[in-house]
Amino acid sequence: MSWVVGIGYNEGVADPVGSNTKKDIEDLRIGKVRDVKALQTFFLDGDVTREDVERVCKDLFVDNVVQFYNFGEMKGDGSHVENLVKDRGVWVVEIMPKPGVMDPVGLSSERAISVMGVPGVKSVGTGTTFVIDGDFSEQEIESVCRKSLANGLVQNFRFRRLE
Repeated sequence: MSWVVGIGYNEGVADPVGSNTKKDIEDLRIGKVRDVKALQTFFLDGDVTREDVERVCKDLFVDNVVQFYNFGEMKGDGSHVENLVKDRGVWVVEIMPKPGVMDPVGLSSERAISVMGVPGVKSVGTGTTFVIDGDFSEQEIESVCRKSLANGLVQNFRFRRLE
């Protein structure tokens, strides 16, 4: 089973990636952006239990003082983002490395999970999930992705609106 984990900042705690991304989108003058939150995203593949994913989140991925985590089963249709993002009426953009591009954070996470003694993890990939609250058409959000959020040479992106 594959799992997706999203790590974000608690309410009232500065989200530097989200704040900088909001400014970048405003500079593009595409649509109207109200807020941007960034989630560091981990994709765990293997025979891993829900309890082990929870343990990895608590003991490795999250700083419990300033961050929160959400996780759920990875789904090919993109519906897994509903487990990561509780907001509705927002655009959710997932950025991940293209196949064959090195993922050093993913590799070091794999090693750390192994050291923790968590069985069954075959691979760990990483990415960033942006939660964008704003007024955008589908074409506008795609343009934002291409011009600001993803480096097309080494990253893929996908997006959807959560209603």
